[in-house]
Amino acid sequence: MRKILLLLLMLLPLVASAHDFYVNGIYYNIINENEVAVTYRGDYSAAYNEYSGEVAIPETVTYNGTSFFVTSIGEGAFRDCRYLMNVTIPNSVTSIGNNAFYNTQWYDNQPEGLVYAGLVVYTYKGEMPSDTSITLLDGTLGIAERAFYDRDELKSVVIPNSLVSIGVGAFENCNGLVSVTMGNSVISIGRAAFIDCRSLASIDFPNSVISIGNSAFERCTGLTSIDIPNSVTTIGHAAFLSCGSLTRITVASDNLYYDSRENCNCIIETATNQLIQGCNNSFIPNSVTSIGYGAFASCSFLTSIQIPNSVSSIGSHAFAYCPVLTSIVLPKSIPTIASYVFSNCTNLRSVRIPNTVTTIEDYAFANCSSLGGIVIPNLVTTIGEHAFFRCSHLNTIEMPNSVSSIGNLAFNMCSRISTLMINGEGEWQGGELGISSSLNSFYLDSRITSIKGIKIPSSDHVYSYSTEPPVCDVNSFTNYSGTLHVPAASLAAYFIAPFWSNFTNIVGDAVEPSILISENGIQLYLGNQFNLSATVIPANATPNGISWITTNPTVASVDYNGIVSAVGVGECDIIAQCLYSRDSCHVVVNDTTLTIMLDQQEAKLLPNHMLIITPIPNPIVPNLLVTSSDPSVAAARVVNNKIQVVGIKEGTTTIIVGSADGTAIPATCLVTVYTEPGDINCDGFVNISDVTSLIDYLLSGENSQISTKNADVNGDENINISDVTTLIDILLSGNG
Repeated sequence: MRKILLLLLMLLPLVASAHDFYVNGIYYNIINENEVAVTYRGDYSAAYNEYSGEVAIPETVTYNGTSFFVTSIGEGAFRDCRYLMNVTIPNSVTSIGNNAFYNTQWYDNQPEGLVYAGLVVYTYKGEMPSDTSITLLDGTLGIAERAFYDRDELKSVVIPNSLVSIGVGAFENCNGLVSVTMGNSVISIGRAAFIDCRSLASIDFPNSVISIGNSAFERCTGLTSIDIPNSVTTIGHAAFLSCGSLTRITVASDNLYYDSRENCNCIIETATNQLIQGCNNSFIPNSVTSIGYGAFASCSFLTSIQIPNSVSSIGSHAFAYCPVLTSIVLPKSIPTIASYVFSNCTNLRSVRIPNTVTTIEDYAFANCSSLGGIVIPNLVTTIGEHAFFRCSHLNTIEMPNSVSSIGNLAFNMCSRISTLMINGEGEWQGGELGISSSLNSFYLDSRITSIKGIKIPSSDHVYSYSTEPPVCDVNSFTNYSGTLHVPAASLAAYFIAPFWSNFTNIVGDAVEPSILISENGIQLYLGNQFNLSATVIPANATPNGISWITTNPTVASVDYNGIVSAVGVGECDIIAQCLYSRDSCHVVVNDTTLTIMLDQQEAKLLPNHMLIITPIPNPIVPNLLVTSSDPSVAAARVVNNKIQVVGIKEGTTTIIVGSADGTAIPATCLVTVYTEPGDINCDGFVNISDVTSLIDYLLSGENSQISTKNADVNGDENINISDVTTLIDILLSGNG
């Protein structure tokens, strides 16, 4: 009989419930000797669960003489319950398991709710109060997977400082959720944590957040504001995909730039509450190392993106379908431009590909119909299929001879391409360029020695700057009807060279240009301008035109005359380009709040003498303003960005150097005006007039215009004829 009982006990787990014990209508699993978790009676994956009506979870429960703290709600504990009215959760509960309330069917037409930490969170599906909210307990360490899935009635959530992670799908499809306040310990936001929370308008991430998971805020179509702190290292795939209303981004840094274009919506707020109105720029902090695929795809209001150099990986589709995106600053650390990453950014006008890139993948810039020109850096070896497909305004391509693989239809339907420039050294090998239109001009670097396997499109003008005709093959040129321009001294060589000789018109007028810019580097302040100039060498180079480029239009812009305008704090390069020759000027733009520095903070000065004070660097600001705290002692003025101070009489004064518009923090110089023994009349000079003044004083005993201190020329503390003798000796010796 005993054996049979033992056998039955062994079989019980196979047929009985998944709980350890049952008290007052609630099922529990033992976690350890002191703690239990609320669980389900049977299989939570069944069609329905067992709880209904009002469920009040106690803080402690006693079973078989042992007391336990109720510290968690287990995985799927209330999943699929059909007739719950409300659940009261005590302060002892610190975690809620995966799918704890998934697909809960709350009893109709009753004021049911979920009571947590003393607050009622209504979960009834009908008309709910407008202030429905939940405050999680301080002590909660994590929100488990899908813990509050599909709770439309939830309006706001306050997450305590103790919580470190938000689980996968924790608030997925909470369409009524408007605001989330996170505590300062949250490290990770799980995959799809807030996906389809379409009413969520803003989110502030604490500085503790390291990762934002895949699809974390995907399709949060009401999201207009986010704060990405410098602690974030990873922005997951599709993290903000289809956040079509995103227009405000708050950055935990004051090292910002802004775009001064009109008719923009976004406000950028810095850590010190500085507001910059008038742009839709997206800022990504320099702690981020990777951006997942689709992370910002379909963000309809983003107009400009600066990606920091800390980012080494950008996933495919990361910024696809951003229709008003106009410019991109890519990091210098990425080796690959991923497939579709900027596809269908129909308003994208400029992008500078960094020199670290070796591969441009399929469809990377497809349908970027506003892109005007592209410079492919000299490490790129592969351009993928359809990489620039339907870039209908693309007119200029600069390509290195390092490109050895060009995918099918890479430049197909780019009907406006008029100029192709090839630079590099040695052989240029490859296949079909995929350019379907005829060119106006084709330029070949003087260092190219051979062209093999390349089909150069039909061109009105072909410029080859090499003195030795590069080796060609039968496929190098599609036709020879255009004009071939070669160096004058090499006209005969090209005239007889294989394939080059097929050109019907060969002209010896090609002079390869180089360019020299006027400045190596400049420092500007917001709102300042500086006119750079560049020289094409030699003067008869073909072509001779200069174009200007900025590597970061959100820091400094440049017009076609080389006028640089400082528009945002940061650094960039201004590039002058003629053909594929270029020179650069490094630009540093500083904040408008300047600190003026002077080459001296204290100085001494004689009356009628001048002191020159120089700001460092010079000029520091274009509108210096100078004042003297006591102009009767010394007067000051600005001449050619230097400070001229003239002594008037003995005393001290503070020379204050600031800016006329008040944007600069002023600097000061304490000036002491003094006189020397023998300068009886205090005019700053020792001469014969001082002798006359001293004699008059001795004869009359009164003279308000002299300095009795200086009249004691020999320093014996008496003013008498010996001082006159000493003064005359000084003048005769030439030391006066």
